[in-house]
Amino acid sequence: MTGLLELLKDHPQIEFEAGDVIIRENHPIDCLYVLAEGEVQITKDHVPVCKISRKGSAFGEVSALLGILPTATVVATKKTRMFAAGDAAALLATNIDVTLEIARMLAGRVKRLTFNYVEEMDDGESIFWRNR
Repeated sequence: MTGLLELLKDHPQIEFEAGDVIIRENHPIDCLYVLAEGEVQITKDHVPVCKISRKGSAFGEVSALLGILPTATVVATKKTRMFAAGDAAALLATNIDVTLEIARMLAGRVKRLTFNYVEEMDDGESIFWRNR
């Protein structure tokens, strides 16, 4: 079990069928979801971005941390089970272990995005790229 799954194991579990919307872009939520099993598709402005099936993946964390509406839609692509922690902002404010796991997950995303960006931009000529 991954860190978030272990940390949220006592929270309610919700099952979703294929096609069920879990989070709708620009609609309020007050929940942190963690994937226990199944698969979801993320869309932004109705454009598919990716599919996620990695157990322990979190959804709704950006909204909770920044106090904003969800920036993407999350839809189950097959039968999916999630742990759901209500009052996500309060959970992140009071549970350092959950907050640290979320921070690690977000840092991993930034690292991957940065690496991909650097790989695309590397022209092999500039001093910046030669000194990496």
